[in-house]
Amino acid sequence: MRARIGAAVAAAATLAWIGVAAADGIEVVAKDVRFPEGPLWSDGALLFVEYGGHTILRLGADGGLTTIWERPGCGPAALVQAGADLLVTCYDENTLVLVSAAGETLRVYDNDDAGAPFIGPNDFAADRTGGVFMSASGPWEAAPIVGKILYRAADGSLQTAADDLHYANGLALSPDGRMLYCSEMYAYRIVAFDVGENGVLTNRREFARVNDIAGGGPPLAPDGLKTDAAGNLYIALYEGGKVLVADPTGKLLATIDPPAPNISNVGFGADTSVLYVTGVLDASAAPWPGEVYRIANPLQP
Repeated sequence: MRARIGAAVAAAATLAWIGVAAADGIEVVAKDVRFPEGPLWSDGALLFVEYGGHTILRLGADGGLTTIWERPGCGPAALVQAGADLLVTCYDENTLVLVSAAGETLRVYDNDDAGAPFIGPNDFAADRTGGVFMSASGPWEAAPIVGKILYRAADGSLQTAADDLHYANGLALSPDGRMLYCSEMYAYRIVAFDVGENGVLTNRREFARVNDIAGGGPPLAPDGLKTDAAGNLYIALYEGGKVLVADPTGKLLATIDPPAPNISNVGFGADTSVLYVTGVLDASAAPWPGEVYRIANPLQP
């Protein structure tokens, strides 16, 4: 999910130095979409949200788009599977919504079990027990530092797992589920936590500063995250317009350069040989037109 929209275009324009991967293998699969985010492969198809359109869209095998859910004012930022249903973050509405596979709104959450309201619910990472971590970024401004990570257990209970995060954004779990990564967007870094029973997070530490992974340049703001089976971390750069791929030590393995100047998130297809990347072409004004790309994973043979 984006932050400081107006500044991002200028920042991205200075990053020609970071391009390592060529445009080979990059296909536009959805055009003229309104701030695409949250790519999720589900039941043999790609789902994603339109932050600027307040929808969940399904990309068919024929390339057609179908609206499966709409909630005006939501400002959806991410999707995750929750059993047979979906969870969607409504960033603008400050809610978390449970949606059926048929597109029916089943439940709307606006606070955790302690009664604390959400501020900027943003991204997800699902664990192996049916639980889901959710970031709540706080306001767009760089201060105050009020970002959180929450944990929704399989029974529907919802607890705050970490706080004091500088615009918590993208989330991803290590392949064994024992470590959670979080994009601390306004700190231009990624932090990590050990994951215990029932979503308990401990041992917060800095995994890496994004500019250190990239090898320098202007500030790079991490957005969505994903991990593959080898533990490599895929980092969408909203301010930077690229996808960086780092190994579990933070070493840069690849840089992917889609056409959009602002990259909001990255996900896998039916397997990790295919990446789906969401990008914003014009971050200056609503509804923030963008595209979705299908990209051959440079780490796959």
